[in-house]
Amino acid sequence: MNAPFYDTSSTGSLEAALAAASPPVRRILDAALAGREIGREAGERLFGTQGADLHAVLRTADAVRRQRVGERVTFVTVRNINFTNVCYMACRFCNFGVRKDAAGAELLSLDEVARRAEEAWNRGGTEVCIQGGLHPDISGDHYLRLVEAVKARVPAMHIHAFSPFEIWYGVRKSRRPLDGFLRDLKQAGLGSMPGTASLQAARYYAHPRNRFWPLMGALCGFDPQLDPARQVQRALCADRGITLAGGRYRMLAVCTRYADATPVELGV
Repeated sequence: MNAPFYDTSSTGSLEAALAAASPPVRRILDAALAGREIGREAGERLFGTQGADLHAVLRTADAVRRQRVGERVTFVTVRNINFTNVCYMACRFCNFGVRKDAAGAELLSLDEVARRAEEAWNRGGTEVCIQGGLHPDISGDHYLRLVEAVKARVPAMHIHAFSPFEIWYGVRKSRRPLDGFLRDLKQAGLGSMPGTASLQAARYYAHPRNRFWPLMGALCGFDPQLDPARQVQRALCADRGITLAGGRYRMLAVCTRYADATPVELGV
């Protein structure tokens, strides 16, 4: 849906916007304004709003933002580090991955990844986003070693890394439980995780006729009926030390689940 843009600084008050909203949407927004968490069904309803309901959502989001952080605006200076462009999955919607024997295929060393992180820090960067393809030759602890290498070189650098599919792959390669795998990454210094494109990937691989269909259920305990982002989120619900950003979880400010997280934790 291509929703129109509403300038929340224009004429009209929050009260007027809420009065014009439908009763079901108004009840959800009243709960958000009262500091209560919004559940999945309520959140999905807000995603589908249009017209007066959408305007009320945006007004409420702006009010919640103002309550929590005032008029302070922050940003994060980030360097993207793609440690490998080699990926064995061959997703048809991807224009990034190549086979390991292809011209231009690369797998950066741990030292090179750490060097690039240090270079970013020296230039004013405060965060690195580390992602890559699913390289068939990396070991099960490669993701952990990447985090350790960066933290050893630049201890104060925030690490925003590894898509849900990379986590799925790391669990598969290491033959470890998901909770333990994530716990080790957090203890090593992983600060937040991207969720971008996970839903599209899951829909593709969850198709019953797809040759990768058995992997989602048979490997590492993931449910093939759910997208990887949701399952990683479930594993992190009990410990909010790592935040999953992007995809369906990057909601408006009325989603109070992450409202007390800092911009760096959110990776925005």
